[in-house]
Amino acid sequence: MDPNSGMMDLTTAAIPSLLTARQKTELLQAMLDFMITNGYKDAAEALKKDASIQPDPKAKGMLEKKWASIVRMQKKIMELEAENKTLKENESERGRPDYSKDTLPRAPAKQALRGHRDDITAVRFHPLYDLVASTSEDATTRIWDFETGQVEKTLKGHTGAVRDVDFHPKGDVMATCSNDLTIKLWDPKTGSCVKTLHGHDHTVSSVRFLPSGDFLVSASRDKTIKVWEIATGYCTQTMKGHEKWVRRLAVSHDGAFVASAGSDHTVHVWDMKTFKSMTLFSMHENVVEDVAFATPEASKTIYRSLQLAAASAASGGAVTDIPEAASAQIPLYVASCGRDKSIRIFEASNGNLVMQFNDHDNWVRSVGFHPDGRHLVSVSDDRSIKVWGLKEQRCIRTLSDAHSGFVQCMDFNSRNPHLATGGAGDHTINIWACR
Repeated sequence: MDPNSGMMDLTTAAIPSLLTARQKTELLQAMLDFMITNGYKDAAEALKKDASIQPDPKAKGMLEKKWASIVRMQKKIMELEAENKTLKENESERGRPDYSKDTLPRAPAKQALRGHRDDITAVRFHPLYDLVASTSEDATTRIWDFETGQVEKTLKGHTGAVRDVDFHPKGDVMATCSNDLTIKLWDPKTGSCVKTLHGHDHTVSSVRFLPSGDFLVSASRDKTIKVWEIATGYCTQTMKGHEKWVRRLAVSHDGAFVASAGSDHTVHVWDMKTFKSMTLFSMHENVVEDVAFATPEASKTIYRSLQLAAASAASGGAVTDIPEAASAQIPLYVASCGRDKSIRIFEASNGNLVMQFNDHDNWVRSVGFHPDGRHLVSVSDDRSIKVWGLKEQRCIRTLSDAHSGFVQCMDFNSRNPHLATGGAGDHTINIWACR
């Protein structure tokens, strides 16, 4: 404020400090043009004097144009907000898919996503949108719209093969890991790397967010599993127990446990309160490639199937119905698969083997529980996808020649029932409709 005139000094206080000198001049010229055009002669003269400026023909109509642009932008924002609200309401009304119907994957593949230049190492669906991320030996990560088949983003930054990918539960952060010994955190909207985590001494082979979203776990060929705080990027725990490469991780639905698959033919189940291995499962006869926790619904199906089988054996005849078990009685189960061509399901608390499937003809690369809670799905180097009935305890569907080469990885989208698989040799991600 000018103490003599009582007028605001427009060259300092009235102009926001975030504007550059050029932007300040353009704004003042636009204001001056507006005042002259609309007959505010006294105000125009005062502005010319205080700001030491003269009319500029280039500023003709500039203020009105800028203001009109702002109005249009505000209108567009309001329209987008209304559209977003409608989408959320529709999503809420649609709710969880109806898994009482047949929601198993079926041929042919709905989409074949091509663009990677080398083998696919991992696939992961976005938790909120119709997007799927893929990682590859070509050192890139791609984000695809799996409904249209179009690539949305190609993320480059790793200097070696990218081994795994996972989304934060809110979908606003994505983690990848690589042969270059690093873990990278990305903004999936912009495709920019926001943080790089260093600490492993060899290939980082797997990454998983904990359900809270505050921490990330990683596995490495250096035989360790590390826990990272997302906010700081600091390693807070290092868990040791495997004697060889730790290949893959899985996190229980409540985040209380982490399972790890190793080249030492074992699976460890880790208690995330103590960060100690509470169960060692060592019944595989070769490298364990993947591991998955059963959902609460799948654990219920497995437990009931085992109870029916036991009751039938005890009675000497087929028992088709038994009382429902209380939730507290139902154990947590883990599925593992590996190079011994088998899939094994065991109790997380004690390592007791409860089911085993042996129908694949080559290494079983990945395994996962279907969101319907009644099935298990696996992919293999025999180029097939197999669906296993947990109640029936057998293979109930096989999709042969799912890829032209080995099928290396898979993931389920429980929000919009689809299965994604990644291939070696064909460098393709196939999307399978499950409806």
